[in-house]
Amino acid sequence: MYRRWSFLRTIAILLFLTVPLTIAAQSEEATAEPTSPPEIIPTLTPIPPPTETPTATPEPTLTETPIPAVTPEVTASLEPTASEPPPATLIVPATETPPESEATEAPAADSAPVVVPAAMCDPNAAIVRAPLPSNEGAGLEAVSADGRYVVLSKYVRTDWYGSTYEFILDFYLYDRLTCQTALLPNYPRDLPLVYFPGRTSADGRFVVGSVNTGRLFQVEDFTRLIKDVFVLDRQTGQETIVSVAANGGLSDDSSGKAMISADGRYIVYESQADNLVLNPPPYCIGEQGDPPVHCPVILVYDRQTGQNTRVLQSSGPSGSNRYEDNNFVSLDDFSANGQRIAYSRSDDCLMACTYGLIYDLPSGTITDLPVNLDGDGLYEFFTNLRISGDGRYVAYVYNPSTGTPGSFDQVIVYDSVTGQYEYVSAAPNRALGNAHSGSVSLSLDGRYLAFSSDASNLVSGDTNNVRDVFVYDRQTHRNTRVSVGAGGAQANGVSGNRVAISGDGQYVAFESEASNLVADDTNGVGDVFLAKVVFPPLSQPPLPQSPTLIAPTSGTLTNSTSLTFSWTAAPNAEYYRLLIDDDRDFSSPVEAAHVFGLSYTSTSLFDHQLYWRVEAINSAGIARSAIWYFTIDTTPPAAPALRYPLNNSVITMARPSFSWLAVPTANRYRLQIARDAAFMLILSDTDTDLLAAAPVTLRQGYYYWRVQARDAAGNWGTFSEVRGFELNILRSPAQRTDVSTQRPTFQWYAYPGARAYQLQVDDSMTFDSPIVNQTIHHLQTSFQPAALPYGQYYWRVNVDTGGGFVPSPVFWEVAIRVIGLNAPVLTAPLNGAVVTSPVTLSWNAVSGGETYEFIIDNDPTFYSPEARYVDSPSGTSIFLPPGRYYWKVRAWNAANQPGAWSVPRSFTVSS
Repeated sequence: MYRRWSFLRTIAILLFLTVPLTIAAQSEEATAEPTSPPEIIPTLTPIPPPTETPTATPEPTLTETPIPAVTPEVTASLEPTASEPPPATLIVPATETPPESEATEAPAADSAPVVVPAAMCDPNAAIVRAPLPSNEGAGLEAVSADGRYVVLSKYVRTDWYGSTYEFILDFYLYDRLTCQTALLPNYPRDLPLVYFPGRTSADGRFVVGSVNTGRLFQVEDFTRLIKDVFVLDRQTGQETIVSVAANGGLSDDSSGKAMISADGRYIVYESQADNLVLNPPPYCIGEQGDPPVHCPVILVYDRQTGQNTRVLQSSGPSGSNRYEDNNFVSLDDFSANGQRIAYSRSDDCLMACTYGLIYDLPSGTITDLPVNLDGDGLYEFFTNLRISGDGRYVAYVYNPSTGTPGSFDQVIVYDSVTGQYEYVSAAPNRALGNAHSGSVSLSLDGRYLAFSSDASNLVSGDTNNVRDVFVYDRQTHRNTRVSVGAGGAQANGVSGNRVAISGDGQYVAFESEASNLVADDTNGVGDVFLAKVVFPPLSQPPLPQSPTLIAPTSGTLTNSTSLTFSWTAAPNAEYYRLLIDDDRDFSSPVEAAHVFGLSYTSTSLFDHQLYWRVEAINSAGIARSAIWYFTIDTTPPAAPALRYPLNNSVITMARPSFSWLAVPTANRYRLQIARDAAFMLILSDTDTDLLAAAPVTLRQGYYYWRVQARDAAGNWGTFSEVRGFELNILRSPAQRTDVSTQRPTFQWYAYPGARAYQLQVDDSMTFDSPIVNQTIHHLQTSFQPAALPYGQYYWRVNVDTGGGFVPSPVFWEVAIRVIGLNAPVLTAPLNGAVVTSPVTLSWNAVSGGETYEFIIDNDPTFYSPEARYVDSPSGTSIFLPPGRYYWKVRAWNAANQPGAWSVPRSFTVSS
């Protein structure tokens, strides 16, 4: 096994191949003696290719919204522009001799191209093998835009530098028209360890790659070579290091994965250097035992300004840079128009997760590729992002439920203009692939996608149980298997570890271990093949049958502007079109969705009566369903006006009735009863279609209530005003009062429907052995019992409405205190009077009073009073010095129990 550099896994040097590379073509009459190896000549005059029978290419009919072009200010001259920075000096390290045990001999490079007899060279063959001159196994790197050339690679040797290995590759160019493979010399020849092929500009003048300059990056005991990204101007021969600081200094860490726009202005690449831009990348944690390294970030180099800019700095939800919240970003692709970058971002979850994003250079905005398509909320995984030439379409491998048994990698294409996505690795009936898919490649216009898959349900007759290569046509929504031999023979080995489709979508290059795809494959190793994409004719199916609508049912009234529409499967339908309009003729539908399943959710509906139908479609025609309608109403009803009970009223019924006025458009109401005005302690929440309700039995206390209306569409309006009421059957004595007589009169409110009352008085809240347990006629609402001893009591009234007296906590018990003696009333001196000493104090006698106690003090709080007991029921006299005084009186009974204090008075002694 050997490692290929990741930038070689991109669409490589010949993606836009109008590259002026001249191959010394072998004459069709060539002898068996091979000529010298062909040389790549940097000329701007392409040699016309041999005549090829043209193949009709179906034109895509997709309507695309153009993306504003970035017009580079490139001079018409072939000389470098004045604004282009001078090339950085490349430092070539001294040769370091690897340890003997590690050194390897570099095999001699293949010096002669493959020679194929003219009679055996068929440019129009359905599939051909692109062999190396040595007939060894080859690796796939790229295919040209027109499908003529295939770039191959072969492992050459391993070089040792410091503490790292460098795996060296040779690259070859296969020409489909001449059936010859020739060694590609690296450009420029005087640079050490240049890694090619890189991507070129559309005219082939500018080529990007990466190079080892011999500088070392070292952290603690960890050492590796530093790679730099450079651009070569093939017209002038000028080599410019791109990964340099603004002051011209060399980078302090590696850069790579270089890609250039078709106009040659912009170069996008990854870098771990922290001195190329002002905001360097953060540190990431590497493998266990490795020191921290800088996270890779994505930079854009503008050849007009000579400046590097770090992109993708839009803030995520947490406020941090969205690609810095966790670990790594990885550059995947750069659109030919130089406007959009496709990349993936790792996430910090329990399993390995990556997410796909698109960065738009003109606007600086980021678009997230769709996630959680199956709605299970599990980990997502994106790989192998590929972007169309205009940046509109992105194809990628996606696993919606990473790590879940039965969850397979699927290929998806996303339309960044409409926001719609489509599963590519799907059967004709749109069932997803039943095994993993991957290795995506996308044509320039985004219509055709090549990919590999282990699935057996993408096309009929796939029974070889190995990975195959497929091409998907976004217009017909069909997959075609291309990893097949003559007569459609299924491959006898794995195909598609690496896949590349030509820019026009008519050729697919792929790696395969199969030996039966072509007749001359006898080397016993994996090879690279180039297949011409021939889409099988679509047989004319019978007309589809009409689908039957399921939901929403006709006449549905709803307040939701997001509805899910569903219907039954229609035999012979390839896909469906859902039409929604405010007119039955569907002349200008508000929504027209192409659907491959049996349901669709619309999120852009509005208040109106709308019509909908579904069309079943195949290549033979259209069958339409019936027309159903539904109404959307998001306008809530008004708040109800309350009737009874009135605000702050007293209710004597334990199960009170509530009523309110009708609200136009309302068909249901919600009554809430609570202990507090804020309705935090709701006791009852009742939904009713009536204008009155008696939902709950309440205990004695104060309550609040309100009502809310709802219409037929399900819209709840605002709540009404809040009203309060008191529920109380007991009148007097009131809660926590002192009763001055031992025979208080108990009074209560009449209870509707009462047949009798039961008065209970007890010194315990449990009423286990009431002191008073009196049954009273239903017309009587008061009772005076025999004398009660002094003390604290509880009293309640139970009601018999026909089932007898059943003790229940319908009403709160009321606590009272019987104290027996009333307070005296003071008569002289008058309050505030001025008197002389001795002062005569008098008061009215209290029934039951035996003696009287008066308190007099110069402090109104009576903090240190002078007390006097007197036997006279009417008053006494006392000598006092001049000053202001306060006094009060209370009575004591024969049992030496005090009564209530009188209301205090004051007077002033003048002399």
